[in-house]
Amino acid sequence: MKTFLGTGDFNHDGFIDILLGGPKHGRRQLNHRISILLSNGDGTFQPPVYYSFPNGVTEVVVADFNGDGNPDLAVAANSSILVMLGSDDGTFKAGIRTAVSANRRTQPPATSRCC
Repeated sequence: MKTFLGTGDFNHDGFIDILLGGPKHGRRQLNHRISILLSNGDGTFQPPVYYSFPNGVTEVVVADFNGDGNPDLAVAANSSILVMLGSDDGTFKAGIRTAVSANRRTQPPATSRCC
């Protein structure tokens, strides 16, 4: 498992916050959780807030998926994607899970006729 790192202003205070997750280290299974560290604005951070994922985490993307101005998280885990909607206080709500089939069907490339 790889380590992943993301950033965003999760609580709208004008300071960049950090999202961290990664492989198992010692007794802690970091690949089963994401840590959010909110910035104090002086180069230090508040204690992490943890979000657990029993099936593990393989990738995380930060974006505003619902257009409300708050950064959201898309978390890939095994055969599903979980979208966690962000609040303006830097927390994330329980996610909306979408199953991703292992049997992918691809569309053949479009052909065009020229001239």
